[in-house]
Amino acid sequence: MSTSNMTRELVTIQVGHFANFVGTHWWNLQESSFVYDSTTPTDINHDFLFRDGRTSLRQETYTPRVLCIDVQGSLHTLPALGTLYSPLHSQPSTSEASWEGPIQIIHQLTQEKNQYLMDLEEEEKRYNSQPTDEDKDICVDDLNISTKGEDNTTSSTEKIYDLSKSVRVWSDFLRPHLHPNSIYLLNSLHVYGGRGLAGEGEGDLWGFPSGTKIFQREDVEEEITDRIRLLAESCNSLQGFQLLSDVHNGMGGVSSGILQHFADDYGSKDTITFAITPPHLSPATTQTRLLTQAAILQSYAELSQLSSVLVPLCLRKSICDLTAPVVSFPNLLYQEDNAYLSSSILGAFLETASTVYRTRTDPLPLAALTHLLTPTGRKVAGAGIVLPYKGLNEDSESERVECGDRKGMCGGGEREMWRGLVPLSAGACLTHNPISEVQVVRGNSSTKSSWEENKSPLERCSVRAVDPLKTTPPFPAIFTKLIPTTFNLDPSRRKTKPVRVVDERVRSVSSVGVIQQCPSLCQMLQPALTVAQGLDVTKVTLLQEEGLDKDAWCGVVEGLQKLLLAYDTTSNQEMECSDDDD
Repeated sequence: MSTSNMTRELVTIQVGHFANFVGTHWWNLQESSFVYDSTTPTDINHDFLFRDGRTSLRQETYTPRVLCIDVQGSLHTLPALGTLYSPLHSQPSTSEASWEGPIQIIHQLTQEKNQYLMDLEEEEKRYNSQPTDEDKDICVDDLNISTKGEDNTTSSTEKIYDLSKSVRVWSDFLRPHLHPNSIYLLNSLHVYGGRGLAGEGEGDLWGFPSGTKIFQREDVEEEITDRIRLLAESCNSLQGFQLLSDVHNGMGGVSSGILQHFADDYGSKDTITFAITPPHLSPATTQTRLLTQAAILQSYAELSQLSSVLVPLCLRKSICDLTAPVVSFPNLLYQEDNAYLSSSILGAFLETASTVYRTRTDPLPLAALTHLLTPTGRKVAGAGIVLPYKGLNEDSESERVECGDRKGMCGGGEREMWRGLVPLSAGACLTHNPISEVQVVRGNSSTKSSWEENKSPLERCSVRAVDPLKTTPPFPAIFTKLIPTTFNLDPSRRKTKPVRVVDERVRSVSSVGVIQQCPSLCQMLQPALTVAQGLDVTKVTLLQEEGLDKDAWCGVVEGLQKLLLAYDTTSNQEMECSDDDD
Protein backbone atom coordinates (compact mmCIF):
# COMPACT_ATOMS: atom_id res chain seq x y z
CA MET A 1 0.00 0.00 0.00
CA SER A 2 1.37 3.43 -0.90
CA THR A 3 1.86 6.01 1.81
CA SER A 4 -0.68 8.35 0.22
CA ASN A 5 -3.41 5.72 0.49
CA MET A 6 -2.52 4.46 3.95
CA THR A 7 -5.38 4.50 6.43
CA ARG A 8 -4.39 7.02 9.08
CA GLU A 9 -7.08 7.02 11.72
CA LEU A 10 -8.78 9.93 13.44
CA VAL A 11 -10.35 10.00 16.90
CA THR A 12 -13.62 11.93 17.30
CA ILE A 13 -14.66 13.68 20.53
CA GLN A 14 -18.24 14.93 20.92
CA VAL A 15 -18.81 17.33 23.82
CA GLY A 16 -22.29 18.50 24.72
CA HIS A 17 -25.87 17.47 24.08
CA PHE A 18 -26.49 19.22 20.75
CA ALA A 19 -23.01 18.25 19.52
CA ASN A 20 -23.99 14.64 20.20
CA PHE A 21 -27.21 15.16 18.22
CA VAL A 22 -25.09 16.29 15.27
CA GLY A 23 -22.60 13.46 15.78
CA THR A 24 -25.36 10.85 15.99
CA HIS A 25 -26.70 11.89 12.58
CA TRP A 26 -23.14 11.74 11.25
CA TRP A 27 -22.50 8.19 12.50
CA ASN A 28 -25.92 7.06 11.27
CA LEU A 29 -25.18 8.45 7.80
CA GLN A 30 -21.83 6.70 7.76
CA GLU A 31 -23.26 3.34 8.77
CA SER A 32 -26.07 3.60 6.23
CA SER A 33 -23.44 3.91 3.48
CA PHE A 34 -21.57 0.74 4.46
CA VAL A 35 -21.07 -1.56 1.46
CA TYR A 36 -20.96 -5.28 2.24
CA ASP A 37 -20.77 -6.48 -1.36
CA SER A 38 -17.11 -6.45 -2.49
CA THR A 39 -18.19 -6.06 -6.11
CA THR A 40 -19.94 -2.75 -5.42
CA PRO A 41 -17.61 0.25 -5.79
CA THR A 42 -17.31 2.73 -2.96
CA ASP A 43 -15.16 5.84 -2.66
CA ILE A 44 -15.13 5.99 1.14
CA ASN A 45 -12.78 4.20 3.51
CA HIS A 46 -14.68 3.86 6.78
CA ASP A 47 -11.60 2.57 8.60
CA PHE A 48 -10.54 6.17 9.15
CA LEU A 49 -13.28 6.66 11.75
CA PHE A 50 -14.41 3.11 12.68
CA ARG A 51 -12.53 0.26 14.31
CA ASP A 52 -12.80 -3.54 14.33
CA GLY A 53 -13.34 -5.49 17.52
CA ARG A 54 -14.86 -8.58 19.10
CA THR A 55 -17.38 -9.12 21.87
CA SER A 56 -16.91 -11.62 24.69
CA LEU A 57 -18.88 -14.04 22.48
CA ARG A 58 -16.30 -13.54 19.72
CA GLN A 59 -18.75 -11.66 17.52
CA GLU A 60 -17.19 -9.25 15.03
CA THR A 61 -17.86 -5.57 15.77
CA TYR A 62 -17.29 -2.36 13.85
CA THR A 63 -17.77 0.65 16.10
CA PRO A 64 -17.12 4.40 15.84
CA ARG A 65 -13.80 5.58 17.23
CA VAL A 66 -15.58 8.20 19.33
CA LEU A 67 -15.92 9.57 22.86
CA CYS A 68 -19.31 11.15 23.64
CA ILE A 69 -19.38 13.49 26.64
CA ASP A 70 -22.69 14.65 28.09
CA VAL A 71 -24.38 15.15 31.46
CA GLN A 72 -26.16 12.54 33.52
CA GLY A 73 -29.77 11.93 32.55
CA SER A 74 -29.16 12.55 28.85
CA LEU A 75 -29.34 8.98 27.53
CA HIS A 76 -32.87 7.72 28.34
CA THR A 77 -32.98 4.08 27.15
CA LEU A 78 -29.28 3.69 26.28
CA PRO A 79 -27.08 2.39 29.12
CA ALA A 80 -23.90 4.39 29.67
CA LEU A 81 -21.90 1.26 28.81
CA GLY A 82 -23.95 0.62 25.67
CA THR A 83 -25.50 -2.74 24.82
CA LEU A 84 -22.89 -4.27 22.54
CA TYR A 85 -20.79 -5.98 25.23
CA SER A 86 -23.43 -6.18 27.96
CA PRO A 87 -24.36 -9.74 29.02
CA LEU A 88 -28.00 -10.58 29.51
CA HIS A 89 -28.88 -10.03 33.17
CA SER A 90 -31.39 -12.19 34.96
CA GLN A 91 -33.72 -10.84 37.59
CA PRO A 92 -31.89 -9.88 40.82
CA SER A 93 -31.76 -12.61 43.43
CA THR A 94 -32.25 -11.92 47.14
CA SER A 95 -30.33 -15.10 48.05
CA GLU A 96 -27.02 -13.65 46.86
CA ALA A 97 -26.87 -10.80 49.37
CA SER A 98 -23.72 -10.53 51.47
CA TRP A 99 -25.56 -9.66 54.67
CA GLU A 100 -28.40 -11.18 56.66
CA GLY A 101 -30.61 -8.14 57.13
CA PRO A 102 -33.86 -7.40 55.28
CA ILE A 103 -33.55 -6.79 51.56
CA GLN A 104 -35.49 -4.27 49.53
CA ILE A 105 -35.34 -4.28 45.74
CA ILE A 106 -36.16 -0.95 44.15
CA HIS A 107 -37.30 -1.06 40.53
CA GLN A 108 -36.74 2.10 38.50
CA LEU A 109 -39.23 2.81 35.76
CA THR A 110 -37.57 2.42 32.39
CA GLN A 111 -37.83 5.01 29.61
CA GLU A 112 -40.12 4.02 26.77
CA LYS A 113 -38.40 3.34 23.45
CA ASN A 114 -39.74 4.85 20.27
CA GLN A 115 -40.88 2.66 17.39
CA TYR A 116 -37.60 2.98 15.51
CA LEU A 117 -35.53 1.71 18.45
CA MET A 118 -37.98 -1.13 19.05
CA ASP A 119 -37.77 -2.20 15.39
CA LEU A 120 -33.99 -1.99 15.52
CA GLU A 121 -33.97 -4.17 18.64
CA GLU A 122 -36.18 -6.76 16.96
CA GLU A 123 -33.86 -6.91 13.95
CA GLU A 124 -30.91 -7.55 16.22
CA LYS A 125 -32.79 -10.30 18.03
CA ARG A 126 -33.48 -12.00 14.70
CA TYR A 127 -29.82 -11.66 13.78
CA ASN A 128 -28.59 -13.04 17.11
CA SER A 129 -30.93 -16.01 16.82
CA GLN A 130 -29.37 -17.10 13.52
CA PRO A 131 -26.72 -19.84 13.51
CA THR A 132 -23.27 -18.28 13.09
CA ASP A 133 -20.33 -19.43 11.05
CA GLU A 134 -17.06 -18.40 12.71
CA ASP A 135 -15.34 -18.34 9.33
CA LYS A 136 -17.87 -15.96 7.83
CA ASP A 137 -18.01 -12.24 8.58
CA ILE A 138 -21.68 -11.37 9.14
CA CYS A 139 -22.86 -7.85 9.95
CA VAL A 140 -26.06 -6.99 11.74
CA ASP A 141 -26.96 -4.72 8.86
CA ASP A 142 -27.08 -7.74 6.51
CA LEU A 143 -30.67 -8.13 7.67
CA ASN A 144 -31.46 -4.71 6.23
CA ILE A 145 -30.17 -5.23 2.71
CA SER A 146 -33.54 -6.57 1.58
CA THR A 147 -36.89 -4.98 2.24
CA LYS A 148 -38.40 -8.07 3.85
CA GLY A 149 -36.82 -10.37 6.40
CA GLU A 150 -37.39 -14.11 6.69
CA ASP A 151 -40.49 -13.51 8.78
CA ASN A 152 -41.83 -11.05 6.17
CA THR A 153 -41.24 -8.04 8.41
CA THR A 154 -40.27 -4.69 6.93
CA SER A 155 -36.76 -3.49 7.60
CA SER A 156 -36.29 -0.35 9.70
CA THR A 157 -34.46 1.25 6.77
CA GLU A 158 -37.54 0.85 4.57
CA LYS A 159 -40.19 2.05 7.01
CA ILE A 160 -41.37 5.63 7.32
CA TYR A 161 -41.00 7.09 10.81
CA ASP A 162 -41.94 10.46 12.22
CA LEU A 163 -39.43 10.78 15.04
CA SER A 164 -39.64 14.56 15.23
CA LYS A 165 -42.04 14.34 18.17
CA SER A 166 -40.65 11.28 19.98
CA VAL A 167 -36.89 12.03 19.93
CA ARG A 168 -35.88 13.87 23.08
CA VAL A 169 -32.18 12.93 23.36
CA TRP A 170 -29.57 11.87 20.83
CA SER A 171 -29.57 8.22 21.89
CA ASP A 172 -33.24 8.02 20.84
CA PHE A 173 -32.14 7.64 17.21
CA LEU A 174 -28.60 6.25 17.47
CA ARG A 175 -28.16 3.37 15.04
CA PRO A 176 -24.59 2.01 15.44
CA HIS A 177 -23.44 0.33 18.63
CA LEU A 178 -20.89 2.18 20.73
CA HIS A 179 -17.96 0.74 22.62
CA PRO A 180 -18.48 0.64 26.44
CA ASN A 181 -15.80 3.34 26.84
CA SER A 182 -17.42 5.64 24.25
CA ILE A 183 -19.79 7.46 26.63
CA TYR A 184 -18.78 9.57 29.61
CA LEU A 185 -21.41 11.40 31.66
CA LEU A 186 -20.57 14.38 33.84
CA ASN A 187 -22.11 14.44 37.29
CA SER A 188 -24.96 16.94 37.04
CA LEU A 189 -24.49 18.06 40.66
CA HIS A 190 -20.93 19.06 39.85
CA VAL A 191 -21.96 20.68 36.59
CA TYR A 192 -24.73 22.89 37.92
CA GLY A 193 -23.23 23.47 41.37
CA GLY A 194 -26.58 23.39 43.11
CA ARG A 195 -27.90 26.38 41.13
CA GLY A 196 -31.67 26.48 40.98
CA LEU A 197 -32.79 25.77 37.43
CA ALA A 198 -36.13 25.49 35.71
CA GLY A 199 -37.60 24.89 32.30
CA GLU A 200 -36.65 22.91 29.21
CA GLY A 201 -33.29 24.63 28.75
CA GLU A 202 -32.01 24.13 32.30
CA GLY A 203 -29.03 22.13 31.04
CA ASP A 204 -27.71 25.20 29.23
CA LEU A 205 -27.39 27.41 32.32
CA TRP A 206 -23.74 26.97 33.12
CA GLY A 207 -20.88 28.93 31.66
CA PHE A 208 -17.42 28.39 30.21
CA PRO A 209 -15.57 28.84 33.55
CA SER A 210 -17.68 26.11 35.16
CA GLY A 211 -16.78 23.75 32.33
CA THR A 212 -13.09 24.50 32.82
CA LYS A 213 -13.38 23.79 36.56
CA ILE A 214 -15.27 20.55 35.93
CA PHE A 215 -12.56 19.25 33.60
CA GLN A 216 -9.87 20.17 36.10
CA ARG A 217 -11.41 17.88 38.72
CA GLU A 218 -8.94 15.04 39.10
CA ASP A 219 -11.53 12.29 38.64
CA VAL A 220 -13.06 13.91 35.54
CA GLU A 221 -9.76 14.74 33.82
CA GLU A 222 -8.35 11.29 34.51
CA GLU A 223 -11.45 9.52 33.23
CA ILE A 224 -11.66 11.55 30.02
CA THR A 225 -7.94 11.44 29.22
CA ASP A 226 -7.80 7.68 29.89
CA ARG A 227 -10.58 7.09 27.40
CA ILE A 228 -8.85 9.29 24.84
CA ARG A 229 -5.64 7.34 25.37
CA LEU A 230 -7.43 4.04 24.79
CA LEU A 231 -8.90 5.37 21.55
CA ALA A 232 -5.53 6.68 20.41
CA GLU A 233 -3.79 3.40 21.22
CA SER A 234 -6.34 1.49 19.15
CA CYS A 235 -5.04 3.30 16.05
CA ASN A 236 -2.20 1.97 13.93
CA SER A 237 -1.30 5.43 12.63
CA LEU A 238 -3.20 8.20 14.42
CA GLN A 239 -3.13 11.43 12.43
CA GLY A 240 -5.26 13.63 14.64
CA PHE A 241 -8.59 14.48 16.21
CA GLN A 242 -12.03 15.77 15.30
CA LEU A 243 -13.73 17.74 18.07
CA LEU A 244 -17.45 18.53 17.94
CA SER A 245 -18.31 20.85 20.80
CA ASP A 246 -21.24 22.83 22.10
CA VAL A 247 -20.03 26.36 22.76
CA HIS A 248 -23.10 27.99 24.31
CA ASN A 249 -22.54 26.59 27.79
CA GLY A 250 -19.87 25.01 30.00
CA MET A 251 -19.11 22.32 27.45
CA GLY A 252 -16.87 24.89 25.75
CA GLY A 253 -14.76 24.93 28.92
CA VAL A 254 -14.62 21.12 28.97
CA SER A 255 -13.46 21.16 25.34
CA SER A 256 -10.81 23.73 26.20
CA GLY A 257 -9.37 21.28 28.73
CA ILE A 258 -9.45 18.47 26.18
CA LEU A 259 -7.66 20.58 23.58
CA GLN A 260 -5.00 21.51 26.14
CA HIS A 261 -4.55 17.78 26.79
CA PHE A 262 -4.08 17.25 23.05
CA ALA A 263 -1.42 19.98 23.02
CA ASP A 264 0.40 18.45 25.99
CA ASP A 265 0.25 14.75 25.06
CA TYR A 266 -0.35 14.73 21.28
CA GLY A 267 1.44 17.90 20.22
CA SER A 268 2.37 16.54 16.80
CA LYS A 269 -1.25 15.73 15.92
CA ASP A 270 -3.71 18.13 14.29
CA THR A 271 -7.21 18.90 15.51
CA ILE A 272 -10.14 20.23 13.52
CA THR A 273 -12.74 21.70 15.87
CA PHE A 274 -16.38 22.24 14.92
CA ALA A 275 -17.82 24.89 17.27
CA ILE A 276 -21.55 24.13 17.36
CA THR A 277 -24.34 26.43 18.49
CA PRO A 278 -27.93 25.11 18.39
CA PRO A 279 -30.52 27.36 16.72
CA HIS A 280 -33.19 26.80 19.37
CA LEU A 281 -31.58 28.83 22.19
CA SER A 282 -34.07 31.21 23.79
CA PRO A 283 -32.82 32.48 27.17
CA ALA A 284 -35.72 33.63 29.30
CA THR A 285 -33.93 36.52 31.05
CA THR A 286 -31.24 39.07 30.32
CA GLN A 287 -28.93 37.35 32.79
CA THR A 288 -29.21 33.96 31.10
CA ARG A 289 -28.79 35.58 27.67
CA LEU A 290 -25.56 37.25 28.77
CA LEU A 291 -24.33 34.00 30.32
CA THR A 292 -24.94 32.21 27.01
CA GLN A 293 -23.32 34.95 24.93
CA ALA A 294 -20.28 35.01 27.22
CA ALA A 295 -19.88 31.23 26.87
CA ILE A 296 -19.99 31.48 23.07
CA LEU A 297 -17.48 34.33 22.94
CA GLN A 298 -15.07 32.72 25.39
CA SER A 299 -15.31 29.42 23.51
CA TYR A 300 -14.39 31.07 20.21
CA ALA A 301 -11.46 32.89 21.80
CA GLU A 302 -10.09 29.86 23.66
CA LEU A 303 -10.84 26.98 21.27
CA SER A 304 -9.46 28.81 18.24
CA GLN A 305 -6.10 29.22 19.98
CA LEU A 306 -5.86 25.53 20.88
CA SER A 307 -7.20 24.06 17.60
CA SER A 308 -5.42 23.65 14.29
CA VAL A 309 -8.53 25.11 12.66
CA LEU A 310 -11.93 26.14 14.04
CA VAL A 311 -15.07 25.74 11.91
CA PRO A 312 -18.22 27.39 13.36
CA LEU A 313 -21.47 25.51 12.72
CA CYS A 314 -24.59 27.55 13.42
CA LEU A 315 -27.87 27.79 11.55
CA ARG A 316 -28.51 31.32 12.77
CA LYS A 317 -27.08 34.28 10.88
CA SER A 318 -25.17 35.60 13.88
CA ILE A 319 -22.78 34.20 16.47
CA CYS A 320 -24.21 36.11 19.41
CA ASP A 321 -27.63 37.40 18.37
CA LEU A 322 -29.81 34.55 19.59
CA THR A 323 -32.87 36.13 17.92
CA ALA A 324 -31.26 36.41 14.47
CA PRO A 325 -33.12 34.57 11.69
CA VAL A 326 -32.09 31.05 10.80
CA VAL A 327 -30.82 30.24 7.34
CA SER A 328 -33.31 28.81 4.86
CA PHE A 329 -32.79 26.06 2.31
CA PRO A 330 -34.52 25.99 -1.08
CA ASN A 331 -35.38 22.29 -0.83
CA LEU A 332 -35.60 21.62 2.91
CA LEU A 333 -38.21 22.09 5.62
CA TYR A 334 -37.07 21.99 9.23
CA GLN A 335 -38.08 23.41 12.60
CA GLU A 336 -35.40 25.49 14.26
CA ASP A 337 -36.63 24.53 17.75
CA ASN A 338 -36.41 20.79 17.04
CA ALA A 339 -32.89 19.51 17.75
CA TYR A 340 -33.47 16.23 15.91
CA LEU A 341 -34.33 18.09 12.68
CA SER A 342 -31.88 20.99 12.79
CA SER A 343 -28.91 18.81 13.77
CA SER A 344 -29.50 16.56 10.75
CA ILE A 345 -28.40 19.35 8.41
CA LEU A 346 -25.13 19.82 10.27
CA GLY A 347 -24.63 16.05 10.36
CA ALA A 348 -25.10 15.92 6.59
CA PHE A 349 -22.48 18.65 6.20
CA LEU A 350 -19.95 16.71 8.29
CA GLU A 351 -20.58 13.52 6.34
CA THR A 352 -20.06 15.40 3.07
CA ALA A 353 -17.09 17.63 3.89
CA SER A 354 -15.14 15.00 5.87
CA THR A 355 -15.06 12.80 2.77
CA VAL A 356 -11.99 14.79 1.71
CA TYR A 357 -9.88 12.90 4.26
CA ARG A 358 -11.79 9.59 4.14
CA THR A 359 -11.54 8.67 0.47
CA ARG A 360 -10.01 5.39 -0.65
CA THR A 361 -7.83 7.08 -3.24
CA ASP A 362 -5.41 9.83 -2.18
CA PRO A 363 -7.18 11.09 0.96
CA LEU A 364 -6.07 14.54 2.04
CA PRO A 365 -4.16 14.25 5.34
CA LEU A 366 -5.64 16.23 8.21
CA ALA A 367 -2.37 18.16 8.55
CA ALA A 368 -2.60 19.22 4.90
CA LEU A 369 -6.25 20.20 5.35
CA THR A 370 -5.58 22.40 8.37
CA HIS A 371 -2.56 23.96 6.67
CA LEU A 372 -4.67 24.72 3.59
CA LEU A 373 -7.40 26.41 5.64
CA THR A 374 -5.22 28.52 7.96
CA PRO A 375 -3.00 30.81 5.88
CA THR A 376 -1.32 33.76 7.65
CA GLY A 377 -2.65 32.74 11.06
CA ARG A 378 -6.33 32.73 10.15
CA LYS A 379 -7.62 30.05 12.49
CA VAL A 380 -11.36 30.26 11.69
CA ALA A 381 -12.83 28.81 8.47
CA GLY A 382 -16.37 29.03 7.12
CA ALA A 383 -18.66 26.13 6.20
CA GLY A 384 -21.42 25.77 3.64
CA ILE A 385 -23.59 23.07 2.09
CA VAL A 386 -25.79 22.41 -0.92
CA LEU A 387 -28.46 19.91 0.16
CA PRO A 388 -29.70 18.34 -1.98
CA TYR A 389 -27.39 19.01 -4.94
CA LYS A 390 -29.03 18.52 -8.33
CA GLY A 391 -26.10 19.37 -10.59
CA LEU A 392 -25.40 22.49 -12.57
CA ASN A 393 -27.74 21.72 -15.48
CA GLU A 394 -30.63 20.65 -13.28
CA ASP A 395 -30.90 23.71 -11.06
CA SER A 396 -33.87 25.94 -11.66
CA GLU A 397 -33.93 29.65 -10.95
CA SER A 398 -36.41 29.09 -8.11
CA GLU A 399 -33.97 26.78 -6.33
CA ARG A 400 -31.08 29.26 -6.10
CA VAL A 401 -30.21 31.33 -3.07
CA GLU A 402 -28.38 34.60 -2.95
CA CYS A 403 -25.02 34.67 -1.23
CA GLY A 404 -25.25 37.45 1.32
CA ASP A 405 -27.95 39.84 2.39
CA ARG A 406 -26.26 43.04 1.28
CA LYS A 407 -23.56 44.33 -1.01
CA GLY A 408 -20.05 43.50 0.06
CA MET A 409 -20.90 40.26 1.90
CA CYS A 410 -19.37 38.00 -0.72
CA GLY A 411 -15.84 39.37 -0.89
CA GLY A 412 -14.82 41.83 -3.58
CA GLY A 413 -18.25 43.48 -3.42
CA GLU A 414 -19.93 41.11 -5.87
CA ARG A 415 -23.36 39.57 -5.29
CA GLU A 416 -23.00 35.94 -6.28
CA MET A 417 -25.83 33.61 -7.19
CA TRP A 418 -24.20 30.43 -5.95
CA ARG A 419 -26.57 27.64 -6.77
CA GLY A 420 -28.11 26.37 -3.55
CA LEU A 421 -25.08 27.00 -1.32
CA VAL A 422 -26.17 27.89 2.21
CA PRO A 423 -23.60 29.15 4.77
CA LEU A 424 -23.50 27.20 8.04
CA SER A 425 -21.11 29.49 9.92
CA ALA A 426 -23.36 32.08 11.58
CA GLY A 427 -24.14 33.93 8.38
CA ALA A 428 -20.56 34.11 7.10
CA CYS A 429 -20.69 34.47 3.36
CA LEU A 430 -18.72 32.14 1.11
CA THR A 431 -17.44 33.22 -2.29
CA HIS A 432 -16.21 31.97 -5.65
CA ASN A 433 -12.84 33.57 -5.00
CA PRO A 434 -11.62 32.39 -1.60
CA ILE A 435 -8.10 32.45 -0.30
CA SER A 436 -8.26 28.67 0.07
CA GLU A 437 -11.00 26.09 -0.05
CA VAL A 438 -11.99 22.46 0.33
CA GLN A 439 -14.99 21.32 -1.69
CA VAL A 440 -16.60 17.89 -1.83
CA VAL A 441 -19.35 16.69 -4.18
CA ARG A 442 -21.13 13.55 -2.96
CA GLY A 443 -23.32 11.61 -5.37
CA ASN A 444 -23.15 10.08 -8.81
CA SER A 445 -23.91 13.22 -10.83
CA SER A 446 -22.88 13.31 -14.47
CA THR A 447 -22.88 17.11 -14.59
CA LYS A 448 -20.05 19.36 -13.57
CA SER A 449 -20.46 21.62 -10.60
CA SER A 450 -20.22 25.39 -10.82
CA TRP A 451 -17.08 25.17 -8.67
CA GLU A 452 -15.39 22.86 -11.18
CA GLU A 453 -16.22 25.26 -13.99
CA ASN A 454 -14.79 28.24 -12.10
CA LYS A 455 -11.26 27.05 -11.45
CA SER A 456 -8.81 29.64 -10.21
CA PRO A 457 -5.13 29.64 -9.24
CA LEU A 458 -6.11 29.71 -5.55
CA GLU A 459 -5.31 26.90 -3.14
CA ARG A 460 -8.15 24.46 -3.55
CA CYS A 461 -8.83 20.79 -2.94
CA SER A 462 -11.76 19.28 -4.85
CA VAL A 463 -13.15 15.80 -4.30
CA ARG A 464 -15.96 14.01 -6.11
CA ALA A 465 -17.31 10.82 -4.53
CA VAL A 466 -19.73 8.44 -6.20
CA ASP A 467 -21.36 7.56 -2.89
CA PRO A 468 -24.41 9.77 -2.22
CA LEU A 469 -25.79 10.47 1.24
CA LYS A 470 -28.03 7.54 2.26
CA THR A 471 -30.84 9.33 4.03
CA THR A 472 -32.69 6.22 5.16
CA PRO A 473 -34.26 6.18 8.65
CA PRO A 474 -33.54 7.45 11.20
CA PHE A 475 -32.55 10.48 9.08
CA PRO A 476 -35.59 12.79 9.22
CA ALA A 477 -37.90 13.64 6.35
CA ILE A 478 -36.76 17.20 5.64
CA PHE A 479 -36.56 17.11 1.83
CA THR A 480 -39.35 18.75 -0.13
CA LYS A 481 -41.06 18.32 -3.47
CA LEU A 482 -43.29 20.61 -5.50
CA ILE A 483 -46.92 19.62 -5.92
CA PRO A 484 -49.70 21.53 -7.69
CA THR A 485 -52.53 22.73 -5.48
CA THR A 486 -55.77 24.38 -6.55
CA PHE A 487 -57.16 27.36 -4.66
CA ASN A 488 -60.21 29.65 -4.91
CA LEU A 489 -63.53 27.88 -4.47
CA ASP A 490 -65.08 29.52 -7.55
CA PRO A 491 -64.67 26.87 -10.33
CA SER A 492 -64.43 29.57 -12.99
CA ARG A 493 -61.51 31.26 -11.21
CA ARG A 494 -59.59 28.34 -9.80
CA LYS A 495 -55.82 28.52 -10.22
CA THR A 496 -53.06 25.99 -9.74
CA LYS A 497 -50.04 26.95 -7.65
CA PRO A 498 -47.02 24.77 -6.81
CA VAL A 499 -46.50 24.21 -3.09
CA ARG A 500 -43.57 22.55 -1.32
CA VAL A 501 -44.33 19.56 0.88
CA VAL A 502 -42.07 17.06 2.63
CA ASP A 503 -41.13 14.04 0.54
CA GLU A 504 -41.01 11.10 2.97
CA ARG A 505 -39.62 8.64 0.43
CA VAL A 506 -36.20 10.26 -0.19
CA ARG A 507 -33.60 7.59 0.51
CA SER A 508 -30.53 9.03 -1.19
CA VAL A 509 -29.36 12.52 -2.16
CA SER A 510 -26.31 14.21 -3.64
CA SER A 511 -24.68 17.03 -1.69
CA VAL A 512 -21.86 19.55 -1.78
CA GLY A 513 -19.82 20.48 1.29
CA VAL A 514 -17.50 23.49 1.37
CA ILE A 515 -14.97 24.67 3.97
CA GLN A 516 -13.44 27.96 2.99
CA GLN A 517 -10.99 30.62 4.06
CA CYS A 518 -12.10 34.03 2.82
CA PRO A 519 -11.82 37.70 3.90
CA SER A 520 -15.57 38.01 4.55
CA LEU A 521 -15.21 35.92 7.70
CA CYS A 522 -14.25 39.13 9.46
CA GLN A 523 -17.88 40.18 9.05
CA MET A 524 -18.84 37.20 11.20
CA LEU A 525 -16.22 37.95 13.87
CA GLN A 526 -16.62 41.75 14.07
CA PRO A 527 -20.11 41.70 15.68
CA ALA A 528 -18.85 39.14 18.19
CA LEU A 529 -16.00 41.41 19.19
CA THR A 530 -18.39 44.36 19.51
CA VAL A 531 -20.62 42.37 21.89
CA ALA A 532 -17.59 41.27 23.92
CA GLN A 533 -16.28 44.82 24.25
CA GLY A 534 -19.66 46.05 25.46
CA LEU A 535 -20.19 43.32 28.06
CA ASP A 536 -19.50 44.40 31.65
CA VAL A 537 -19.11 41.13 33.52
CA THR A 538 -19.17 42.90 36.89
CA LYS A 539 -22.86 43.63 36.36
CA VAL A 540 -23.91 40.08 35.48
CA THR A 541 -24.64 38.04 38.61
CA LEU A 542 -24.52 34.68 36.85
CA LEU A 543 -21.08 35.45 35.41
CA GLN A 544 -19.85 36.51 38.84
CA GLU A 545 -21.09 33.20 40.24
CA GLU A 546 -19.13 31.48 37.48
CA GLY A 547 -15.98 33.18 38.75
CA LEU A 548 -15.48 35.28 35.62
CA ASP A 549 -13.79 38.52 36.64
CA LYS A 550 -12.95 41.61 34.63
CA ASP A 551 -9.32 40.66 34.00
CA ALA A 552 -10.31 37.27 32.61
CA TRP A 553 -12.87 38.91 30.33
CA CYS A 554 -10.26 41.33 29.01
CA GLY A 555 -8.30 38.24 27.94
CA VAL A 556 -11.35 37.02 26.01
CA VAL A 557 -11.70 40.40 24.27
CA GLU A 558 -8.01 40.38 23.35
CA GLY A 559 -8.31 36.86 21.96
CA LEU A 560 -11.22 37.86 19.74
CA GLN A 561 -9.36 41.00 18.68
CA LYS A 562 -6.38 38.90 17.55
CA LEU A 563 -8.71 36.61 15.60
CA LEU A 564 -10.24 39.58 13.81
CA LEU A 565 -6.93 41.31 13.07
CA ALA A 566 -5.83 38.26 11.08
CA TYR A 567 -8.73 38.96 8.68
CA ASP A 568 -9.02 42.72 8.77
CA THR A 569 -5.49 44.06 8.33
CA THR A 570 -6.78 47.63 7.94
CA SER A 571 -8.31 47.67 11.41
CA ASN A 572 -6.64 49.98 13.91
CA GLN A 573 -8.90 49.09 16.81
CA GLU A 574 -7.15 48.84 20.14
CA MET A 575 -7.50 45.76 22.28
CA GLU A 576 -9.88 46.92 24.95
CA CYS A 577 -12.66 45.75 27.20
CA SER A 578 -15.52 47.57 28.84
CA ASP A 579 -14.35 50.11 31.44
CA ASP A 580 -17.84 51.15 32.52
CA ASP A 581 -17.90 51.70 36.24
CA ASP A 582 -21.29 53.31 36.57
